[in-house]
Amino acid sequence: MTYELVQSILTLAIESTAIIGLSGIVCHWLLSNSASHKASHKIESLESPASDVEQKANLESKAEIDTEAVDMVSPTPSVKPAKATLPKKPDKKSKPTKKPMSIGAAAIDYSALTSQQLREECALQGVNWRNGGNNGKPMKKAEMIAALK
Repeated sequence: MTYELVQSILTLAIESTAIIGLSGIVCHWLLSNSASHKASHKIESLESPASDVEQKANLESKAEIDTEAVDMVSPTPSVKPAKATLPKKPDKKSKPTKKPMSIGAAAIDYSALTSQQLREECALQGVNWRNGGNNGKPMKKAEMIAALK
């Protein structure tokens, strides 16, 4: 019997705590909304309501000031500002292109060029120096010179 009594008291305590908690949340929501609602009405009530005659006089004086300001301003032509353009950054992938030599140009001594210069000349002439060597390997200097002549 005492076990059942303790269990019913604990159940009652848990249920009452849940009810109080939920009602507290609802009360808090109501109070916070009503407080903000009251604050907005308090600001409006602090302003003294002007009579209709005063409001009309204020509107008429503002209209007169606005028309005077419009008369004082001279029309100016609309000029669009020029768009500021930033210089374009050069693409990292694009390299400056070299034009192949013309037919009447002087003959080049390929043996005096470095391997890098020979590779560039091969690229200009359309020679595949990357895979044109033995067994698909890059060409050696002598092979590039032979392919360019």
